[in-house]
Amino acid sequence: MDLDQTILLGAVAYDAKVVTIWEGIREHFAEQGVPMEFTLFSTYEWQVEALLKGHIDIAWNTPLAHVRVRHRTGGKSLSLGMRDSDRDFQAKLLVRNDRAIQNLKDLEGKTLAVGTVDSTQARILPLYFLGCEDVDVSRVNVVTFEGDLGKHGDTGNSELDVLRALHEGRADAGTIGDLVWVNEQAAGRVDTERIKVLWTTRLSIIACSMAVRIWTWQKLSRSEKHCLQCSGRTRSIAGSWSWKDCMSGCRPAKKAIKV
Repeated sequence: MDLDQTILLGAVAYDAKVVTIWEGIREHFAEQGVPMEFTLFSTYEWQVEALLKGHIDIAWNTPLAHVRVRHRTGGKSLSLGMRDSDRDFQAKLLVRNDRAIQNLKDLEGKTLAVGTVDSTQARILPLYFLGCEDVDVSRVNVVTFEGDLGKHGDTGNSELDVLRALHEGRADAGTIGDLVWVNEQAAGRVDTERIKVLWTTRLSIIACSMAVRIWTWQKLSRSEKHCLQCSGRTRSIAGSWSWKDCMSGCRPAKKAIKV
């Protein structure tokens, strides 16, 4: 393997399955004749710095990391796309049935549990969208759960803390991503006699996308660029590798995130 011709991609190790996923994606690249290797980071902050300093060629970023890269490069980065399975996420506002919350304005004066400060789906965008719905967030008692900082909500642990606070009555309402909501319901860990969905964000949230610096993109060969943006399939663990334009999905994050 010619290391000088190998694309080095960065990803964050939020779970052991990350290794299996990227081994499958590396195999997909190899099948297209494009050598690719991946390196793992403990936080997205370290990954962003590595991308900006040229230590890696491409980063698999969350919306928060994506916006920070765009800001730090003055817009001189490219969003290559995402997997189909990372599109069209939404956030849920859950409320306890016994707290007389019938509409969004009823949140004012109540206790709202949210995820980590860097969780797009469980804190940043839900609070932003609530503000867009004329909720005075300053009048809401926001309770936060700050575990796994740097993972940008990928582990889902803070969302589980939100659900726990709701079940135990320590919060009147809470925000989580729809993936955690669906999985916890399927596992039978949601008491629907206590908790219900009051509201779902109208706009979709992207989960992760691939970013590259413009000056790195210009150095890639035609075949490497085609592989990064082509439609194809990896092994089953990685899912569909059909790329979509992710810019529209990032627009809400750009407005909500204070870089």
